[in-house]
Amino acid sequence: MSENQAARTYESTVILSPTLDDAGIEQHVEMVKSWIVASEGEVVRADVWGRRRLAYRIDGHREGVYTFFVFNGTVTVVTELARRYEIEEGVIRYLTVRADQPIDETTEIGLKDYMDSDDRRRGGRGGFPRRDRGPRPPRDDRRDDHRD
Repeated sequence: MSENQAARTYESTVILSPTLDDAGIEQHVEMVKSWIVASEGEVVRADVWGRRRLAYRIDGHREGVYTFFVFNGTVTVVTELARRYEIEEGVIRYLTVRADQPIDETTEIGLKDYMDSDDRRRGGRGGFPRRDRGPRPPRDDRRDDHRD
């Protein structure tokens, strides 16, 4: 790693196309690991969270295969990963963020940590409080200027 850049821990969540079979998914995981190592990063862990239904269609897909990577590296690793995610056909969405706390092989992490199932059922936003907009006016009081 470069002497003037500090190594940090990053988390990268990647949603792969649901058309991939198990061998294709493993191939993508190994490919991302090799990208990190080639950019002078260190892979801490790589998990496949499995197929999940998406909240909205992405490139015509209703579901995707979630994969999760934790790695140590510099900003150069992150920018190289983003460049490669953009050109890789099997990747339909990705997000890489700096980790808040140290993560190792034994740390329990999963999709449930990012959004509680109770929040999903209630239509919540993953632990963020809803804003109260107040009561809506009766239907008759709304403006109908757009109708002739």
